[in-house]
Amino acid sequence: MRRTLATTALCLTAAAALTACNPFSGEGDGGDLATKAIKANRAATSFTVKGNVSDPKEGDITVDLAIDRKGDCKGSIGLDGQGSMGLIKTGKTVYMSYDEKLLRSQSKGEAKADTDAAVKMLVGHWVKTTSSDADIKDLASMCSIDELLGTFDPTDTAAEKGKDTTVDGQKAATLTEKDGKETYTMHVATEGTPYLLKLTVAGGDQPSTLAFSGFDKPVGAKAPAKKDIVDLGN
Repeated sequence: MRRTLATTALCLTAAAALTACNPFSGEGDGGDLATKAIKANRAATSFTVKGNVSDPKEGDITVDLAIDRKGDCKGSIGLDGQGSMGLIKTGKTVYMSYDEKLLRSQSKGEAKADTDAAVKMLVGHWVKTTSSDADIKDLASMCSIDELLGTFDPTDTAAEKGKDTTVDGQKAATLTEKDGKETYTMHVATEGTPYLLKLTVAGGDQPSTLAFSGFDKPVGAKAPAKKDIVDLGN
């Protein structure tokens, strides 16, 4: 299961980090606005990212995760048709919860008795581990604003600024550019701080939609109650 979740984390961070190498990064009205948007998101003390990434191997991956500058986070991740998991990170400690569907889908080939025992022990509880665990590192990296957004490196662009629109009630500019089979669309706030509100990639091998909100709001990540924690390290 951990290998699948690590792959999931890589898919999500790759989608969010498209701005590290995509056609938006550069000069011109569209490029300048895109640059400002990514810098604004990276400077935020916290935000919530919500959306989905379609991966050829993992299917449709959904995420709803609040993260902050300290690297704390809380939220959920869903795997296409395989169930979902909860994720909390406070400091270097990571807590994960799994629904029964996910546990059973990730236990195919295992003895039924073993799977039933795992379901009984884990469903309704949180597994405690650390962010330094080799199997958890990639998943924990999703709780880092810098890791999620990648290293922004401006280059030339022909991004076009389209019609203004609204994203969750916020006025936003629309930036688009086509690169091969992929069409990139960014929606950037036009009032107040120019945050990136939404990133969409259509076409290609990894179509995705990620929305950003809750800027600078407390994440509120905290450890679950002791009675709900399963420490597999002990």
